[in-house]
Amino acid sequence: MHAIYPRYGPKDGKTIVQVWGEGFLNFDTDTRCSFGSKTVIATYVNSNYMICESPFSDVVQKPISFTVLLNKQQNSKGNVNFWYYSWPSVVQLIPNAGPDQGGTEVYVKGNNFNPFKDEAIDNHNDTFMMFEGLGKVPVEVFNSTRVRVYSPPSFILRKSIV
Repeated sequence: MHAIYPRYGPKDGKTIVQVWGEGFLNFDTDTRCSFGSKTVIATYVNSNYMICESPFSDVVQKPISFTVLLNKQQNSKGNVNFWYYSWPSVVQLIPNAGPDQGGTEVYVKGNNFNPFKDEAIDNHNDTFMMFEGLGKVPVEVFNSTRVRVYSPPSFILRKSIV
């Protein structure tokens, strides 16, 4: 096994993890991915690529050993880790409203925006904020409790009374 992406996901699990390597074999339900002590059935794509869905974990903000298991006997070699994190939470938006055309600079206060203490894990390019009905927008992460985002335009049609 050479690499996985992403290298982290929420503690609730269900992160689709792509796995690259060499010599993967399809042993059906015996082709598995191991996240620490928990294993899940892998979806074999070809001898160099497979996909796994991360299971739930109580362990957060620490590396969990990730391996590929073939036929319940052969374990992948290598030092690849997967990290779980707690979901971020929003406490305050400053300002909490803006014009329909978007572009408002919004500072967000909350928790777990940058949950990793290890410098090898950088989630800054994978951090987004969802605006209800308008999609996700990338944010600039300052630290674990503060980010900045620019509001997207609102395309909600308003009725005009004539």
